[in-house]
Amino acid sequence: MNSIAVLKRSVILAAVILPLLCTGCGVFADDGDSGASIVPAKGYFYIADRNSTSIIMIDAEFREMKRWNYFLVTADSSIQGMTCDGKSLWISSAGSTDKIFQIDASGDVLTVIRSFDAPPQKQGTTRGLAWDGSNLWAANSGSATYATPAMLYKLDANGAILSEYQLPSTDPRGLVYVKPKPDVYGRGPDAGLYYSDITTDKVYKFIPGIPYFDTVFTAPKPPLGASYTYPAGLAYDGTFFWLVNSSNAADHLYRISYTGKEQIRYDLPYPSMGPAVWTAVDVRVEEEISVSSLAPSSGIPGAALTVDIFGTGFKSGYGVSVDFGAGISVSAPQYVSSSQLRVNIIIDQSAALGKRNVKVTNPTGKSATGVALFELTAVPQISYLWLADQASGQYNVHKIRVSDTTLVRSWSTTAILSSSGAQGLAFDGTNFWMSTSGTDRKIHKIDTTGTALASISSFSAPAVGGTVRGITADAAGNIWVSISQVTAGGGRIYKMNQTSGAVLDSIATPGQNPRGITFANNILYCNDTDLDTVYSYTAGAWSGKFQTPTTGGASRFATGLTWDGTNFWIANSTTASDYLFKVSLTGTVLQIFRPGIAGDPQFTGLMYVGK
Repeated sequence: MNSIAVLKRSVILAAVILPLLCTGCGVFADDGDSGASIVPAKGYFYIADRNSTSIIMIDAEFREMKRWNYFLVTADSSIQGMTCDGKSLWISSAGSTDKIFQIDASGDVLTVIRSFDAPPQKQGTTRGLAWDGSNLWAANSGSATYATPAMLYKLDANGAILSEYQLPSTDPRGLVYVKPKPDVYGRGPDAGLYYSDITTDKVYKFIPGIPYFDTVFTAPKPPLGASYTYPAGLAYDGTFFWLVNSSNAADHLYRISYTGKEQIRYDLPYPSMGPAVWTAVDVRVEEEISVSSLAPSSGIPGAALTVDIFGTGFKSGYGVSVDFGAGISVSAPQYVSSSQLRVNIIIDQSAALGKRNVKVTNPTGKSATGVALFELTAVPQISYLWLADQASGQYNVHKIRVSDTTLVRSWSTTAILSSSGAQGLAFDGTNFWMSTSGTDRKIHKIDTTGTALASISSFSAPAVGGTVRGITADAAGNIWVSISQVTAGGGRIYKMNQTSGAVLDSIATPGQNPRGITFANNILYCNDTDLDTVYSYTAGAWSGKFQTPTTGGASRFATGLTWDGTNFWIANSTTASDYLFKVSLTGTVLQIFRPGIAGDPQFTGLMYVGK
């Protein structure tokens, strides 16, 4: 019987002296059910114990599964906040460090994935942390020295402050994001952030969309009395809140209903508990490693290149290796993130031409191979992204080299358009196409050999109202065009003959504002600026695939969409946040860059041309 089980039995024996508030529970009783769970779903608690400077993993039956020494990461005995992003843990540390860390716990020793100064600029003390599915939230108790009040900060994954809100109390501790899970009667907590405060001994909720703060319930009073109330941590398991009370002689873990009713109290053998998080994620499991793409993805004998490798599950540390096969030497890889490595390679003059597999091996020994992702060719293979924009009323098309994101050339569209806007770009394997909105509303076959774009031929877009948007070509050479707001409820995509302009077919779009469209593996894809989602069309229906990407707190406003044979490229256009994203088929962002275009670009059409 493990130490936790012994503790459970000792607590039962001590009931005559110090009754536990355990109404109708019997979890600690030896009832023959060794799988009895204290929570409705399988998962884990991760609790900080400051006395041993450990993060302790406990399963749903209160068995200790593992512990890690966090002092090796924080160089401080005080963890203030903890959360889980669905893959890894995040912790905040005050004192001499005053940082937030994303940590990898798949080994016996914690390793840092990334870290940044706690907001705001290491002032005050950052306490609780929470992850809302996209962003990190941090509660800070403020600073008398800097005259800053207690604040709640919304951060991106690199620590940039996206928004901030003054807290209605002064000493926040535990913080948790709650995604509502109503019962059969539709009852449950409001979606939002919840935090505990050690001065008021209350739990508060914050509804970001309003924004609005309110009290929810009062922290339970320990058996030793109200003076021992110290709500240091807060977690949520999808049905119940879990509150950590930590005040030396009163170290308890309470299960509390969403209405604030105390249901049960557990006394754990950790003398100085801190923040806690509940999650279904077993952080001991190493993330699956994969290799999905390279940039650049080709080279010639004798070349020396810097290559970015994109995928998942990459780890930093001594022992990571990358193999391109015979005839290509690789220097020590540089860890950029869990989804990106960077290496320098030298290709021998005698290296065999053809496609190569690329193998990445983590320090733990786990490896993955990207099949035929790199190609040795006799002459350089150069690929380009073509991008249309409407900058301050000037309509342009730009040619960008994919390998180094260099802006190679730009054309004005004024020879074709006057006040109309370039909306979509497409390449059918031979010809370039551009769709236009406004007074023009045409699909142009364009000539790019001159200093200005020229229209070789054109045909009118369908006369159905709305705004002409993105275009693409299918394997048979037909042109497809998306038109937004054809009706009050939606847009439409039209399949057209590229010679006559005749409409061959049409389908309703998933929303009323479709923009970019493209074919990937012979399947039609579309993004929508209202729904912020990329959809695929199969079996006569649209299916949402992934959320369109953005940077930090910038708005999502995806316009151009194209396919390079392996991955998507997506343009996001919100003035100060105009970026191009390379995105895997499943929605993982592999690369981000902002084209070197002066002025105030408004990205529209996007196409990929490789040769």
